[in-house]
Amino acid sequence: MEVPNAKVTFSKIRQRGAGWCIPACFESLARYANLRLPTQEEIVWEYHRRYGNCGYIDPAKKCLCTLANPTIEDLKNYAFPKGGFVEFTEIANSLLPADSGKTFFHPTDSDAKFESYVCDSASRGDGLILVLCPKDEHCHALVLVGQDKGILNVYDPQHGDFHDVPAKAFNKDCVILKSLPVAAPFAAVG
Repeated sequence: MEVPNAKVTFSKIRQRGAGWCIPACFESLARYANLRLPTQEEIVWEYHRRYGNCGYIDPAKKCLCTLANPTIEDLKNYAFPKGGFVEFTEIANSLLPADSGKTFFHPTDSDAKFESYVCDSASRGDGLILVLCPKDEHCHALVLVGQDKGILNVYDPQHGDFHDVPAKAFNKDCVILKSLPVAAPFAAVG
């Protein structure tokens, strides 16, 4: 089962910074939902505004460092020590247009219900971000494109291509782009 048009839509978004896989996935989901915001640069800049005082990870040196007055170009060379789904979901939601009808949802029960979130997301056409943590390597965020019998087809924003990966290789955490319920119109009284 494939998320409708996912291969066409997600293939256009590449991560534009060394450690920007999660922001790039959020941008991919926004584009899939025909939203122009948030971009990964906006997400990273808001991260800097909120957490820049915590420093950044220099992937080349594998150490934490501080940056005085960085530009968005400077930040492309770094990763984020507080850059998990909780922080980035809050940031991405704060940047969504108020009239988008969408929200990013980070379920607290994804460890127990990961498989159902994956299946439901693929069947409804919702976007879903998940994380692959290969042994002895850095974790990497990917976007769900489809799933079939325990194999997940994912889009990789770092390389701009698609992969089939066994579902058991993922860490059972996810973020879903969901549609907000539409409010019922008020009925005329009297």
